[in-house]
Amino acid sequence: MRALKAEGWEYALEASFIEVYNEALRDLLAEPPRRGDAGRLADGAIKHAADGALTFQPQLIALRVGHS
Repeated sequence: MRALKAEGWEYALEASFIEVYNEALRDLLAEPPRRGDAGRLADGAIKHAADGALTFQPQLIALRVGHS
């Protein structure tokens, strides 16, 4: 990683968490988690990129992952 940084590379990582249970999708980072319908995603919420290489949900909460 240090070698890449020395060459000018920068990167960022974000993470989202989805629960699939009984054919229902739930955003586990939604507030408050696991209470009622909080975080429940609508049917057809998962989208695929045109090239088929990436699956994502535009309304998911994404947190930046870092180091300490």
